[in-house]
Amino acid sequence: MGSISHVSTQVAGEISGAISEQVSAQMVALSALLPWLDDAGRGTDLLRLYSAGATGVLGWSAGLTPLDSGTSAASAGLAAPRGLVRVEIAGADLLLVPGRFGAGIEGWRIAPGGGLGERVFLPYDDGAARALTGLAALQIGGADLLVSGARTQGGTAQDGTGPELEVWRAGPEGLTALPQALHGGAQALAGPGGLTAVAAMTQGASGRILALSGQENSLYCWDISEEGQLSQPRRLGVADGLFLETPTRLELLRLAGQDYALVGAASGGLAVVALAADGTMRVTDLVGDDLATRFAGVTALETITVSGRVYLAAAGADDGLSLMTLLPGGRLLHLATLAGDARMALSNPAALALVAEAAGLGIYAAGGWLGGPGAGISRLRAGLGPIGVTLQLGAGADSRDGGAGDDQIHGGAGNDSLRGGAGDDVLIDGPGQDLLTGGAGADVFVFSADGQADRITDYQPGVDRLDLSALGRFYTVEALDIRSTAGGARITLGGELLQVDSAAGTPLTAADFDISELRDLWHIDTGPLPEVPLSLAGGAGADLLEGGGAADRLAGGAGADTLRGGGGDDLLLGEAEDPVFDPVSAQLYRLYRATLGRDPDPTGLLGWSARLLSGAQDLPGAAAAFAASAEFRASYGGLDDAEFVTLLYGNVLGRGPDAVGLAGWLARIDAGMSRARVVLGFSESAEFTAASVPGAAGFSRTALQQDWSDDVYRLYRAVLDRGPDLGGLLGWTARLAGEWSYLDAVRGFTESAEFRRTYGGLDDRAFVTLLYGNVLGRGPDAGGLAGWLARIDAGMSRAEVVQGFAQSAEFRAATAPGLLAFMRGRGLDDRLEGGSGDNLLIGGMLADTYVIRAGEGGRHEVVGLERWDMLHFEGFGYGSAAEVRAHLAPGADALVFADQGSRVVLHGASLSAIHDDMLLF
Repeated sequence: MGSISHVSTQVAGEISGAISEQVSAQMVALSALLPWLDDAGRGTDLLRLYSAGATGVLGWSAGLTPLDSGTSAASAGLAAPRGLVRVEIAGADLLLVPGRFGAGIEGWRIAPGGGLGERVFLPYDDGAARALTGLAALQIGGADLLVSGARTQGGTAQDGTGPELEVWRAGPEGLTALPQALHGGAQALAGPGGLTAVAAMTQGASGRILALSGQENSLYCWDISEEGQLSQPRRLGVADGLFLETPTRLELLRLAGQDYALVGAASGGLAVVALAADGTMRVTDLVGDDLATRFAGVTALETITVSGRVYLAAAGADDGLSLMTLLPGGRLLHLATLAGDARMALSNPAALALVAEAAGLGIYAAGGWLGGPGAGISRLRAGLGPIGVTLQLGAGADSRDGGAGDDQIHGGAGNDSLRGGAGDDVLIDGPGQDLLTGGAGADVFVFSADGQADRITDYQPGVDRLDLSALGRFYTVEALDIRSTAGGARITLGGELLQVDSAAGTPLTAADFDISELRDLWHIDTGPLPEVPLSLAGGAGADLLEGGGAADRLAGGAGADTLRGGGGDDLLLGEAEDPVFDPVSAQLYRLYRATLGRDPDPTGLLGWSARLLSGAQDLPGAAAAFAASAEFRASYGGLDDAEFVTLLYGNVLGRGPDAVGLAGWLARIDAGMSRARVVLGFSESAEFTAASVPGAAGFSRTALQQDWSDDVYRLYRAVLDRGPDLGGLLGWTARLAGEWSYLDAVRGFTESAEFRRTYGGLDDRAFVTLLYGNVLGRGPDAGGLAGWLARIDAGMSRAEVVQGFAQSAEFRAATAPGLLAFMRGRGLDDRLEGGSGDNLLIGGMLADTYVIRAGEGGRHEVVGLERWDMLHFEGFGYGSAAEVRAHLAPGADALVFADQGSRVVLHGASLSAIHDDMLLF
C-alpha cells in the first residue's frame, strides 16, 4: 500500500559555513521537531522545520539547509527533554520551547516568513522553577491558555506535593496560574515518571485536556472551560483495555467526525482511543511492534491529516520507523516500514515531523546517525498515491461506491455493499452481512468478528490483501480452514465465515494465500478485563493500591500509602489487618451488640478474645455465658419466645420479623434450641455480619491501637518531658492494644533509666513537686500536694501517681496542641479515595486524608476519624470551611455529609469534633 524512501540526511559536524558551529552545538540531544507552515503555521507550504535540542533551536529549509539558530538560556537545574509548541498569544506567533528548568518558559517570535525572531521569556507568576515534561496550548473564547506538567514541581499544594497539572492564562508579560477547584488523577501525575505527555483540543466554547501517567499506565481526560477550570476527570487504564506499560507519546486527531487519541508506550505498543462527546474513552485498537514493524519502545510518534485521511508514523529503538493509516472506526492499517541504514539518522529516533508534499508525504526524523557518531535529521518520503474518499457508513443497509482514487470505506451496522472502484482501496466491513468489491488496484479487505457471513466478489491473489487479524489468533495459513469453491474459497476462523470469490471466477486454494496477505499489524485484544474482587496489601514503603469495578479489599502497610477504590463497594484500610485477632474481635462485637445491645468495653473484648484464641472457650460457649448474664436477662428474661425473637429482630437487625423468619425461629426453639443459640444465629447471620462491618472495624487491632495514641503521647511528655519518636509511639500503642494495661505501660516508663535519672533520687515531696512542674508547668497548690502525699503514704506507687498526672483533665487540655502538631508534623500518612459505590474507609494510625470527589457519587463510611486527619472535598466548588459545614448534619452516633450525590458517614464524630483545619476543598 506504500513505500518509504530516503531523500537526504543532515548530520552534526558535516555542516559548513558561518552557522556551522551553532548548528553542531544545537544538534546535541535533539528531542523535538516542528514543521512551521505558511498561514501562521497552519497552511500547507513548509516555511521552516524547527528542531530543539539541549542548547537551543534550529530552523531548517525543507531540504535541510540550516537557516536560523537560537541559543537557550542555561538551565538552573535538571532539565527535561526540550519540546516545541506553536502558540498565538495576544496575536503574536510564538514558538515555545518547554523543558528548561527555570522560572518561566522560553521561546522565540516567528516572523511572517517563518524565520526565527527575537527570544521571548514568559515568567511564571509565582516565580517558582519548573522543568516542563508536557505543554499544550489552546484558545477558548478569546482566552489564551497553556496547560503544563512538570518533572520538578513549583508552588505548593495542600497535600504537600505541589501542583502536578497546571493551567495558565498566557499574556505578553508572562503566565498567570489559574487555581483549580478539581484535580482528578492528581496523585497519578505527580512526581518523576508521573505526567509524561499532555495534549489539548477545543470544542466550541470549551476544550478538553488529556494527559498520560507513566506511573499508572493510564490516560486521563478533563474538560476545560474558558476560565481555565478543569472538570469532569476521567481515566482509562489497564482494566479498561489500555494494555500499555509506561505510555509516553500522545497525539490527538479527528477522523470522519470522531475524535481520537493515539498513545504510544515504552512497552512497544500503540493504542487508538475514541473520545466520546461526554468525554468517555474507549480503546478501539491496540497494536504491538513485531518483526514486520519498527517502533519498539515508541520513541517518537507523529500524525498528519491529508485530504481527510489520517497518517501516523511511529519510530522506535529498533532503528527505523513504520507508517500507518487510521481507518474510520478507529483501526490502524500498516502501510510501510523503513529500516535505517548508514545513510540515515534513525538510531533510536527522538522526534518525527510529517508534512504533506506533492509527491506524497514528507517524513523528518531526528535521531542518532547510523553511519557514525553524533546526531542528525533525515528527510524521507512516502508515496501515498491518489487519495480518494473516506467514508463511514451508518446503521442502515447502505450501498456505496468509491472513486478513482485510493478510497477508505467503512461499513456500518447494516448489510452493506461496498465498492472501491479504481485505485488501491481499503474496504472495512461492519456488523452485518456485507458484500465487498475492490475493483481495479491493490485493495485491502478488513474484517471484524460479528458472527455474520461476509463476501468478497473480486479477490486478486498476489495483488489484494485480507486483514483477518481481528477474527482471532492465527500465525500460519494452515491455522485457517480454507476450502475451495467453484469460484473461489471459503475461509472459516473462530466461527466467522468469509466467502472469497476470485476476480477470475476460478477456484482458490490455501496455496493462493500467503500469511503476509492475511494478517496486518499485530492487533491485540482490547476487551476490558473481567471485574473480579481484588485483595491487595501494601508493604513497608509508600504503596499505590488501586481497585477496579468489583468489591475490592485494599490494605496498606507501614508506609504512607495511596488507596483508590474505584468502582464497586470497597474496603480501604490504611494499615495492615491482624488476620488472627480482627475476625475474632468482629465476632465478639456482634455478640455484644446482639446480647447486650452495646459496644464491647476494651477490657471485656480483650479478655474474651484471649479465651477464644487460646481455645479455652468457643463462640457458642461465649454466647451461652453472655445469655446467662444479668445484663442479658434484664433485656430479654421476662419475654415469651415470640416476644424474645421479635425483640432480637429489632435490636440486632433493626427491623421487625418477617412471618417466615419468625415461624422458623419459633420452630427451632420448640425443638429445643436454647436462647443462647438463637442469639448466636442472629449475631452470625449474613445480614448482621454485613450491616455491622463499620462498627466491628472500630474494634480491630488497629482501631484499638489508634485509641491509645494520645495516652502514649502524654506519657512521653509527662515522664520523659519530650515527644515520642515514631517507633516508640507505634510500639507502645501496639502493646496497649494487646495485653498490656495502661498502668503496665506507665511502669515501663517509670522503670526506664531516663525516668530514674530525673526522678530517682527525690523524696516524695520533691517527686510530686517536680511532676507538677514538668507535667503541668506550674508549682503545686497546697491542697493538691497534700492530697498526693497522702495517697503515697496510703500505698500508691509512683507509677500510679504518674498515671494520675498524665491522665488529668488539665494535662489533656495542655498537651492537645502539641499532640496535633506532632501528628501533623510527620506529614500526611495514608490517602484513601473511595471512588464510587458503597465504601468503608479506615485510615488507622497517624494523619490520614480521606478524599471525597464530586461527580463520583460515592457513599462512604469513615471509621476512626482522628483530630489530625484531613477530609478533602474535591471538586465540590467550596470556597470555605463554612460551606463544607453547611452540608454536615448529626446522625445516629455519627456525622453525615451529603452534597452533589456524595454521602459520607463519619462514625463516632460530632460537629464539635470537626475543625476547620481538617477540611480541604
